[in-house]
Amino acid sequence: MKISQNALRLVKGFEELRLNAYLDNFGVWTLGYGTVRWPDGQKVRQGDRIKDEAEASDLLRYSLISPSRIVNSHVDVRLTQNQFDTLVSIVYSIRGLAFNRSKLLGLLNNEEYFKAADAILEIPAEKCRMRFNRELGHLKRRRLRERELFLTI
Repeated sequence: MKISQNALRLVKGFEELRLNAYLDNFGVWTLGYGTVRWPDGQKVRQGDRIKDEAEASDLLRYSLISPSRIVNSHVDVRLTQNQFDTLVSIVYSIRGLAFNRSKLLGLLNNEEYFKAADAILEIPAEKCRMRFNRELGHLKRRRLRERELFLTI
């Protein structure tokens, strides 16, 4: 499957547009709509800059290729477009976390769609609680929205 405009809107709704590189909550240099690598594979670094929203959107489309491939290669069941877009958003958001060993993926591949939707709310709340000793409100809102889209036919 391929991402739709819904996936782009979902990510843009939760990733603030930043034209100048900044350190995200996990200490990773980021710009645009959460982009951490340039198309040539180089990591975003301090001082990097993009010119406008159009460039940020292009970088986002490029950045969603890898999460799309991960979802396509690890999900063994049929998905709706909304489910696919949700999973791509999640994989993009959690980056280095192991989607291929996640509770969400296990439930999904067992065709337990409603339990999988509930598992979305757990990602990666525990890691954030451990690192920041609190839940990140924007992350909770993002997971609620992703769950909602996942369950939308």
